[in-house]
Amino acid sequence: MLKNKFADFGKNIVSRLKRFRTTGDGLLRGSSLFLKSWGRLLAIVGGLVFCLYYPIGAYLIHHIDKNVDYDVRPDKSTQSATVEMAASIINREVNENMWTPNLPFFFPSYFMDDMPNFQLGVISAVQTSVSALSQKISPDNVPADKDYPLKAAAELLSYPGTIWLLDPQNKIKPVPSSARQYRKARRELLLFNQKLAQGEALFYRSPQDLAFILKKMSAVLKKSEQDLAVQVREYSSAFWDMKADDVFFFVQGQAYGFLLMMKAFAVDYREQIVDLGLYEEWTHLLKALENGVLISPLWVRNADENSSFAPNHLDYLRLYLLKAQILADKLQRRLS
Repeated sequence: MLKNKFADFGKNIVSRLKRFRTTGDGLLRGSSLFLKSWGRLLAIVGGLVFCLYYPIGAYLIHHIDKNVDYDVRPDKSTQSATVEMAASIINREVNENMWTPNLPFFFPSYFMDDMPNFQLGVISAVQTSVSALSQKISPDNVPADKDYPLKAAAELLSYPGTIWLLDPQNKIKPVPSSARQYRKARRELLLFNQKLAQGEALFYRSPQDLAFILKKMSAVLKKSEQDLAVQVREYSSAFWDMKADDVFFFVQGQAYGFLLMMKAFAVDYREQIVDLGLYEEWTHLLKALENGVLISPLWVRNADENSSFAPNHLDYLRLYLLKAQILADKLQRRLS
């Protein structure tokens, strides 16, 4: 009897071990299938993000605004059209459009380069114009702090346009973003125009002031023309110049920014331009910048200059920049 009980007990243990093994194998197989299912799901989601989120998001964000008819006017005649234009451009590029040059990898615009370079060029032109306006020749008896908002705006606009939230040199140190600094610059510009309306600031409209502004713009145009020339000389013989569009759109953004700012300067300095008979030359300057802005290739080519089949869009843009620079120098000499 006892021997039979031990035999039954042994059989029961063996049976339980077999069931445990079967159940364990099932659990392992279930876990494996579960992990494989989640792996497939993550792979599908990742594929959708890469194939849909980035291209569709970039398509929705991408907007190179080259409206050559863009125009603004200050509320009061005592205010500056140039300052109003600078504030409006900043508002449009930073608030109405998305400021893209500083966005990190998890934004779909991260893989774009045409719009970011164009925006950087636009702000570069605005900064040059505002800086020149804040440094222009002034009577000696005017207190230095009268133009303080204008100088503060110029300094804020010189802030690098590619900073998001972290210092590029120290990745864990938080710093103000480019968009934040440019918004502060816009507030300073609006404050300056408000002070003009209230008679608390002065805006000088002498021919020498305008000559100084044109000199600063001409210097930037000359450097940009040289940058285009270097890119053509060094890389036009390559099968495909991957940096051509970066240089092209940055310089074209500068040309567009200067076009809008020069239109506004023409409003502020209308009397000086008309009295000195400079209207026709000023119009030619604007037209040269506009022609450069309106170059709109499907893709930017930096082809060999002797090519019979491929264009060189950098050379086209360079031609109009050179013409604008020559006209700016000519106007400067007549104003001085």
